[in-house]
Amino acid sequence: MRYNSLLFIIKLNVLRSYTISTNAYNHEMSLKRLIITDTNIPTLYINKDIYNKKFYSLEHVVPRSLINKKHHNDMHNIFKTLKHYNTLRSNYKFTDTYSKDFDIKDKNWQKTLDGTYYNFKKRMFIPLDEDKGIIARTILYMLYNYKYKTKKIIGDIDLIKWTSDHPPTDKEKYHNSIIKIHQYTDNIFISKYNKLNYKNYIKYL
Repeated sequence: MRYNSLLFIIKLNVLRSYTISTNAYNHEMSLKRLIITDTNIPTLYINKDIYNKKFYSLEHVVPRSLINKKHHNDMHNIFKTLKHYNTLRSNYKFTDTYSKDFDIKDKNWQKTLDGTYYNFKKRMFIPLDEDKGIIARTILYMLYNYKYKTKKIIGDIDLIKWTSDHPPTDKEKYHNSIIKIHQYTDNIFISKYNKLNYKNYIKYL
């Protein structure tokens, strides 16, 4: 009798764990679908959100290959982009056209139809101006919350310049609010933008 009761408890706990895991997975997948389909959520690396949704994929601003597996599904780090651009960006480091790494005469620098640049040899990527603030504040969120370093992601000067030169957009604020509702976490670099001194914050990176 005691053995049967113990077996029942074990089965119940396994079932409960499976149910929690399944529910979490379903919730995560529905949120990812929302990022793809909701036109109010920013789209990275393209000029206009005019492409068929079947051509989109989920871009991790801080690449999955550079972060702990348990942080892969933090939705603050996930945006939609074209599958092709997601592949081009890969896990390349972000840089800018004013950087010493960029030379328009260098044939290794290629420009996409939407205006981004990538360099396979240097493993670098330059996003559109309108995406730079979003990217910078996403990176700051990941650095601040998970203690990652900028070295392979973006230069510190670009990080601070992008976030100060490009304030949060309505779509970026909307994305943060949606994630806050579903994931219960807030990107303070968006919600408290005017209260943070980014030039001083660099010392914490």
